[in-house]
Amino acid sequence: MNKDWVDEPFVRCADLSQPFLEERQGRTEELAYPGKRSLHLNCGIRRHSIFVVKEGCLVTGIDISPRFVEQARELAAEQGVQERTELMALDGRRVRLLAPRKLSAVISMDTSFGDGATDKEILGDCLTFTEPGGLLILDIGFRDWIVRSFKRRGPRP
Repeated sequence: MNKDWVDEPFVRCADLSQPFLEERQGRTEELAYPGKRSLHLNCGIRRHSIFVVKEGCLVTGIDISPRFVEQARELAAEQGVQERTELMALDGRRVRLLAPRKLSAVISMDTSFGDGATDKEILGDCLTFTEPGGLLILDIGFRDWIVRSFKRRGPRP
């Protein structure tokens, strides 16, 4: 795998990114799609998907960080939903490897996107195995809000 910007914060320094993921609690009610299979791109420690699984969804979660995937597996077991989840360490930019699955929803939370051409390719790949009428839930932060709300974390220089 090529080493690029995602390797540092999410693989090699997962311990610095993890507290940020743990404290961010998004609204998850709208993610429930009972009886259907959904894909959670860049799922992190999978806190959003637990609600979805409890509402009857089958969820495949992928994340580039093996550490986060392991924690997601532990959380699924803790919550008793491991039989309805499939979790794997996979870079979201390689989502095409999941084809030919048929999905009813694709979920991407917490501004996991941000590289225009690559994002377009990822969404195109997801479209090829999403059922007609499928749902896309894409949570992207507004730049000005992010700048206004930024809180410094981790070691100081």
